[in-house]
Amino acid sequence: MDGVRFGDLPPSLCEDIGKHVSDYTVGFVTIDEESRDVDASVGGSGTLVRANNHHAILTAAHVLERLGGQQEVGLIIAGRYDPRIHRYVLQAETVTPLTVAYERRRRTRPGHPVFVRQ
Repeated sequence: MDGVRFGDLPPSLCEDIGKHVSDYTVGFVTIDEESRDVDASVGGSGTLVRANNHHAILTAAHVLERLGGQQEVGLIIAGRYDPRIHRYVLQAETVTPLTVAYERRRRTRPGHPVFVRQ
């Protein structure tokens, strides 16, 4: 099957696609409040999804591993319509990791966990 290379697309189309995708993209950060100032480290990204009235964030297993069982995970939510500084925090006890698929070549590790709000 022939495909279209990303580099062959018009720049304006790529920009529009990026804007629409950003509406459904979430960044994860680990929060370190031990220091004098609050510090955050990038932990990965996910995609906002909804199925049968359940809202979730789809991410990869290596992202959950990087977050390392944090009690609080910061969320970076880009708002192209109403950008503002925010501090959204996901509390570990309010979500349930749920594996929806896995990589067949690596059976030892699930592939696409989803955070489902309880």
